[in-house]
Amino acid sequence: MNKVMRRWPGVVIALYFVSGLTALAYQVLWARMLALQFGVSIFGVVVTVAAFMLGLGVGSLIGARWRFGLHPLFSLALLEAGVALFAVSIPFLFDFSGSLLRTEDLSLTAWYAYEFVAALVLLMLPATLLGIGFPLVLRALSNSNISLGTVYGVNALGGVVGALIPLALLPSVGWVAANYSIAALGFFLAVFFLVLSRHIESSYVDCSISTVKSTVALEQVSQWKNYLAYAGVGAAALMLEVAWTRLFGMILLRTEYVLAVILAVFLLGIGLGSLLAKRLLLRNALVVLPVVASFFAILSLWGIPFLASWVESSQYASLTLALLSQGLLVVLLTAPVTLVLGMWLPVLSRHLEDTMPLAGAKLYGVNSLGAALGACLAGFVMIPLLGTTLTICFAAILLFVSGMYWAASPRVLLSGLLLLLFAFPVAMLPQVNVLLPNSLNASSDVFFYEDAVSITHVVERQDGQRLLLGDLQRMDASSEPSAVVAQQNQARLPLLLHGEPRSLLFLGVGTGISASGSLPFPRLDRVGVELSAGAIYAAEHWFAQVNHDISSKMRVVRDDVRRFLQRETKRYDVIIGDLFHPDLVGRSALLSVEQFQRVRARLTPADGLYVQWLALNQFDVASLQVILRTFHYVFPEGELFLDGFRLALV
Repeated sequence: MNKVMRRWPGVVIALYFVSGLTALAYQVLWARMLALQFGVSIFGVVVTVAAFMLGLGVGSLIGARWRFGLHPLFSLALLEAGVALFAVSIPFLFDFSGSLLRTEDLSLTAWYAYEFVAALVLLMLPATLLGIGFPLVLRALSNSNISLGTVYGVNALGGVVGALIPLALLPSVGWVAANYSIAALGFFLAVFFLVLSRHIESSYVDCSISTVKSTVALEQVSQWKNYLAYAGVGAAALMLEVAWTRLFGMILLRTEYVLAVILAVFLLGIGLGSLLAKRLLLRNALVVLPVVASFFAILSLWGIPFLASWVESSQYASLTLALLSQGLLVVLLTAPVTLVLGMWLPVLSRHLEDTMPLAGAKLYGVNSLGAALGACLAGFVMIPLLGTTLTICFAAILLFVSGMYWAASPRVLLSGLLLLLFAFPVAMLPQVNVLLPNSLNASSDVFFYEDAVSITHVVERQDGQRLLLGDLQRMDASSEPSAVVAQQNQARLPLLLHGEPRSLLFLGVGTGISASGSLPFPRLDRVGVELSAGAIYAAEHWFAQVNHDISSKMRVVRDDVRRFLQRETKRYDVIIGDLFHPDLVGRSALLSVEQFQRVRARLTPADGLYVQWLALNQFDVASLQVILRTFHYVFPEGELFLDGFRLALV
């Protein structure tokens, strides 16, 4: 027992490391689930991050404000068990939420809003429980020599491991088993906290009710500016995280694992920065931190052309090696910023500890609330209106302005002017010939459109041929004559196989060149479903000459194809699934059993025909076998047709 008494603070820290691990594993897994549900990766990222930060902020403020009359470690056991129980039930909760959506006739915007609110409410509950845990750990360790920076840093480093664990679990056991595995670890963690609470005496901070009330009154008068400034730091930090996720996810390996890598890199810097904070001289730190963070945030944009060139020219022996190599590059571009963000909380807490009881927990709370707001603003307002790179510039400026509240220095104005000058040349996204210097170095951008869904480019080569790119990934082949014929064959094959089609549904429009292959069938009722507003505009205005103005000859619906099929009541003689890149987040759901079943339900019963096109160069053998088995499960009478590197599942 004496050994336990001597070592229990270290045991608590080790358990809080595991708590950070489970929290971030939950976040990555749930973000992936939401990306599949939304069909757009950035939506899943924003909703999950916003819900977690909002819950962490509310929970931390609750934990700092109220005493629960229980041993803090016993309370932590209850919280961890509650989160694990929620994780077990989350698949059923989202199935129920989705079933409610299928009964509502909502516009696309209203549908996304409903999804956002439902996900925010559901995920905020476990995040609030996790947020309450931070001040509880601080209270449990209040009589030890373990600093706030150590607690914060160790928890963040646990999050690094937690963000990466899904990379191993998802390919090997799948999403459901991965989620249940992390929930089981959460239950074990709760048991350890419970056992420890029975052997360790309570270590609450002595803060009476009257003291809390007078402190709160004082803070309302004199400390709200500190809270507001640090909330601004949190908002800027999450703006950077969301924008970096969009930007690096477009340039780096385009897989659903990019979020996990970026989260791990982000938390690695925060964790190390928090552990290193005690070595800083307090007098200078609050002046240096905002300058370093803001300038290096802009510097990450200066490095984008070099990163893009290196990524495009590199070859990897495996996915693991690719993620490791590219993760290290992200570390180089973002580490100075994330290190500073990690240092900020312990440094500021030391600066304010004489006037603010439990300053660390309260600052953590308001910073998390600001972060939730910043994530929403970045994903749903700033990126669609200003673009990704300008959002990063704005976040850097907000970081600078917020941090300078504690830095009363005459050099502030000069530093701000230098920051604006440094940001101006990189405020706009570089052209495609810079981002893809090997494959499209001689091209020029003729059209650019960015919204919350994707970044759309139309580029023109020196020979006059045009390409449509979505997040730098080809959405169709080029307008070169032989490529046009190959694309038109995607519509001709199923129409000829059917013989007498009267209605035709395209799942994905792209340039509209594939759809133009249906024009020799004049009496067709054509409908095309496309989520990307940029692609719809490009098909109508930039590819009209090669697609024979197909946009005016069919009804184009801007919608998620899964939602469209769920809501549509009409049946079609022919349905054509476009080439969907399987690695992009949300796109793999378009090649699932559920999606194929939705399609089958919309085919005419007697002679309906469905063709799903696959690009063989986008699959390895194992992945292709999975898709073939999935298709055969829903369409046991299906057949295969091969056209060059394109495979048609009919």
